[in-house]
Amino acid sequence: MAPAVMWFRRDLRLADNPALLDAVAAGDGQVVGLFVLDPALWDRAGTPRREHLIWTVHWSPPDRRTPWRLGGC
Repeated sequence: MAPAVMWFRRDLRLADNPALLDAVAAGDGQVVGLFVLDPALWDRAGTPRREHLIWTVHWSPPDRRTPWRLGGC
């Protein structure tokens, strides 16, 4: 079965994101996450929010092959 695609628009939560849980079910446990930074979101964000977004989308498991796990990365 092909993995599901999850489009993260603004809600980057993993542990309690209903849309992500639906994608996990649809993809039989395999999900490809997609996040496109909206200039409107970026332009309105202050420095702390921008730093959080950058950290969140750039963080990955140490070996970059270990999948993210729901309930904590």
